[in-house]
Amino acid sequence: MQLWRGAARWLVAAAVAASALLIPARAAPADGSVHQLTIRASEFVFQAPARVPGGWTRITIRNVGDEAHQAQVARLNPGVGFGQLQAAAAKGPSAVVPLVTPVGGPNEVAPGRTASTIDLLTPGRYALICFVYSPDGTEHDAKGMLKPLTVTAVTGHTTPPAPNAVITLKDFSYVFPARVHGHGVIAVRNEGTQDHEMVLYHLHPGATLADARQYLLTPPGSPPPIPAPGEPVGGITGVAPGDTGYVDLAVPPGRYVAVCFFPDPTRNGLPHAVEGMLQGVTIR
Repeated sequence: MQLWRGAARWLVAAAVAASALLIPARAAPADGSVHQLTIRASEFVFQAPARVPGGWTRITIRNVGDEAHQAQVARLNPGVGFGQLQAAAAKGPSAVVPLVTPVGGPNEVAPGRTASTIDLLTPGRYALICFVYSPDGTEHDAKGMLKPLTVTAVTGHTTPPAPNAVITLKDFSYVFPARVHGHGVIAVRNEGTQDHEMVLYHLHPGATLADARQYLLTPPGSPPPIPAPGEPVGGITGVAPGDTGYVDLAVPPGRYVAVCFFPDPTRNGLPHAVEGMLQGVTIR
């Protein structure tokens, strides 16, 4: 979810220049205890299966485009059709959010990069959504970057992974463990009353949290006030209250920023980042 971002926010040029610092996502768990869903993202389309079995699923996004992309997996609420969701996308995320229940999926990654989450998919009608903004200030979903997904009956026996750490989402903050390691599975638990996400940005050397705040909170379509201070490396998209998703993290040590851009319906859609969900974290 991206409600306030500078035009091209983490600029493609900066993302490509720093992409060599990233470490590819780890291979799927060897015990075969989760299903696999791989999504190829480009401008402005998802390439992914139309149907997948229910159960714990490792969801991987491979960004083969020229802009940053994410893969929000969202279940359509009762009575909502995919056409209705497409019509709402043209009006902005505040119109989309009430129509769906977010269940996770990998968050924003720079071009050429990969990220994974492990989420529980129950049978039903879903959509893949990209809320990332283009440099012209238009969200990707408004440009047609939505894809229907049907989750069929649960097959086989799937189990959630054993996490190395837990990150808690609150209204409106993150609670990080004392140490966050760049490799391993991290549980992300939403203990708030609203939907929340965690997108991670890797700060460039010398960039500060204040730089990130200034850049990320620039309204979409406005000229970036400063050069991009970092690049997106994944995280987890929206998770509903009471739910837990898992990030299969594979990033280098460094200074990062965690951000939630979901709208607060009690404050006219104000992004959660403005309410405190924009925090620095050191990954070792």
